[in-house]
Parts: sequence; structure tokens; C-alpha cells
Amino acid sequence: MRVVVIGGGVIGVTSAYFLARAGHSVTLVERQPELAAECSFANGGQISAGHAVPWSSPAAPGQALRWVGRRNAPFALRLTADPAQWRWGLAFLRQCAPQQYRRNAKALLAMAHRSRVAFDRLLTDSGIAWQDSRTGILTIYRSRSAFDAAIADLDLLHASGFQPEICDHERCRAVEPALPLDGQAIAGGIYIRDDRSGDAHSFSLALADACRDRGVAIVRGTEARLVIQNGRVVAVAGGGGEWRCDAVVLAAGVDSRILAAQAGIRLPIWPIKGYSVTVPIADERAAPRVSITDEARRVVISRLGSNLRAAGIAELGRNDSAIEPHRAQPVLDALGALFPRAVGDGAPSFWACLRPMTPDAQPLVGATRVPGLYVNTGHGHLGWTLAAASGESLASRLTTG
Repeated sequence: MRVVVIGGGVIGVTSAYFLARAGHSVTLVERQPELAAECSFANGGQISAGHAVPWSSPAAPGQALRWVGRRNAPFALRLTADPAQWRWGLAFLRQCAPQQYRRNAKALLAMAHRSRVAFDRLLTDSGIAWQDSRTGILTIYRSRSAFDAAIADLDLLHASGFQPEICDHERCRAVEPALPLDGQAIAGGIYIRDDRSGDAHSFSLALADACRDRGVAIVRGTEARLVIQNGRVVAVAGGGGEWRCDAVVLAAGVDSRILAAQAGIRLPIWPIKGYSVTVPIADERAAPRVSITDEARRVVISRLGSNLRAAGIAELGRNDSAIEPHRAQPVLDALGALFPRAVGDGAPSFWACLRPMTPDAQPLVGATRVPGLYVNTGHGHLGWTLAAASGESLASRLTTG
């Protein structure tokens, strides 16, 4: 089958790989001059299967209200006149009900567990080399109430096959000795030893090379549009060319909405802007080796070779990736607060992207009602975590019909 995948980030490249492995003839079309240049370029670096829970939680509405007006808040809401934003926001609030949250969390964790297994198969099958760390992910909690709430939810992890470790402050520092000595700063933590971290950008580029080895044609710097005849997608056009095909996969992140609209389909995804900062490590001994999630600040931290990467902020209502200093600075501040000697005086490199989020945090994977059109998008903050399961599932559905 001839398949065109639109989108060259980690989701698109992983989709192309699994489709090619299943025997399809695949063309990957990316609008940027380079692959993995948007959300996959400088994300938080975590493959956080054991932390794959929705942002739409019972605590989310109250937290959002408390953060209103704070310039350094982890969440910012900018209301617009766009009815689609209001529809998305109301749907998000409905998913915050306790029963909905637990249902969504169970589904996400089950998918994340499948993705962990599929990811290992992909690495073995492709033989790619990339910047990888297998030291696990430690989530730290600064208040006893937040720590207790996390412990109360561990049944969801156990039911999905994960083995979380409950850590007091002393154990947190044993897992990651670079954490602060002050026991008052950290109430406790949850450690998932089998989670991993690394550079999503280097992974995507290495996997793209493996795609080429399997015969995938990669077209860059080309804006794609759908060609529809008699109610069916029959080709993708762009850059003065056209690729006739039997199926098209939309893996273009938030731009999948625009492409789907060309076929009369409204995808329930909305852009959530996030920031990251990358700094050179000033003191190796003061830098973490375990990836850290700071629950209070909503920031994740990963070590990428000689650099530290921190990512965070969720901003609803901005549809551009421009870097606003007052929004980016809290991410750097959170990194410096935990590991001040590791950060030092090195010049930070800031990045911003638009995460494609669904109200219930479930990605959209599979066929649409338009013949020949498939989607693999809406992964939000869990794109790399869920990429392998999504790509494998998509290839299976497309192959078997």
C-alpha cells in the first residue's frame, strides 16, 4: 500500500518506520527544512511511561484558579473569541471529574506500558544509536498533601504493570544525590526505575535514517495539502509535486487540525504552549543523573550529555511558538533552584512549542470517516512516551483495515 505520512516529528517518523516495517511504500512529508524541528526538537527528554497521567484531573480547575495573575505560574489561560477554544476548554473541564480522570488515567497508563515494550522492540529492530539514559524518573513532591495524594493514586500504576517506589527524602537523595540536602524542601518522591530519558531530537533523526534504510522517501520543506476526489483522499500535494497514495496519515501535531479540516473533519485538539531551557553543566558532580519531575513547579529535568534540559509551562490561548521571557524564566528558575551549582553561569538556550492536546489526553490514532485518511496526533505532553505504541497500532490498523 502507498502511504503518505504528513509530519516529521517523533510521531511522524515513528509512524513511517512501523508502516515501512509492515511492508508499505511510505513517503514522509515535513513542512520544516529539517525533521523534528518543532515539539520534538527540545522537549523535556522524558519517556515517562510510569507518569503518563492526564492533565485534566480533579485538582486542575482549582490549581488554575490559584495561578490566575501569577506571572510565573505553571499554567496560564488566555481567553480568545475563538469558539473552538471554548468548546475545548469546556470539554477539558468535563474530563476533570474524578471518574473520568481515573478512566482516562487507566487508558493512558495501559497505552504507555505497551509503548515501553514496543519502544524496546523498535530499538532492537532498528539498531539505532542516540543519546539515551536508563536511570529512571523520580517525581519529587514539596508538600506532604501532594505526596499523600500521589501515593493514593499508585493503585492505577500497579494495575497497569508498573512498579513505583515510594521514597522519603533520604531515599530521594540516595536515588539522586545532587538533590538538596534540606529535608524540608522535599516531602518525598515516587521513583519509576524502568522509565528513561534522552534526546528526542537525536532519536528522531536516527530513526529517520533507519526509515531511509527501509525505503522511506523523506521530503522536507514542503507544505502539504490533501487531494480529495469523490469523498476519498487520493493524494498529497505540495511544493509543486503530488504523491498519489492509498492512505494518508496526519501526524503533524496541532497542524493536523488544519489538514483534517480540508476533508471536513474537526479534530478535538488544541495547542498548549510549553517552554524548555537547555544549559551547559557547570559542575558535573552537582548535576543530576536521574531525570526529575518537580510536581510543585510542573517542570521536568533531564541530563543530556554535557547539558541539562528543563521543560514546563502550559499556556492555553497562544497559537505561536514565540519565546516570551517572563514565561520562559520560571523554567530556568526551577532548574537553578534544584541544581544551582550545576547550572552555573552558562548561557541558557530557550525553546517553545505547541503541544497538540485532546481534552481527555487520549491521542487520536486510526482511521477517520473519510476513506483513505488516518490520524496519529493529539499526544500532548506524552508524544515521545506514546510514540511507539501509537506507531505500531497505526500500522496494524492500516494493514488489517
